[in-house]
Amino acid sequence: MSVNESDLKGQLEDIKQQVEDTDRLPVPTLNIIGEEHLEAHWQSLLVYFLEESNPHGFGTDVLVAFLEAVDAHPVLPNQRNQWN
Repeated sequence: MSVNESDLKGQLEDIKQQVEDTDRLPVPTLNIIGEEHLEAHWQSLLVYFLEESNPHGFGTDVLVAFLEAVDAHPVLPNQRNQWN
C-alpha cells in the first residue's frame, strides 16, 4: 500500500479533530493500573516512532501501520455520537 505524505497528514488531522470533538476522553491504561506517572514516557516513545524524520530506520512504516490499525477498528455503536 502506497501512502503519500498529504494522505497521512489528512488522516492525522481527522484523528486530531475526532479527539478534540469528544466530551470526555477515555481513561488511559496506565491510570487504570496506577502507573499514570509513566504515561508521558509511553507517549514520547510512540511519537518518536510515528515521526518519520527520527533516526529509527522505519520511515513511515510505523505511522502507516498505526493508521491502518486505527482504520481497522471502526467506531462502536455506543461511541458513534462521541466521534462523529
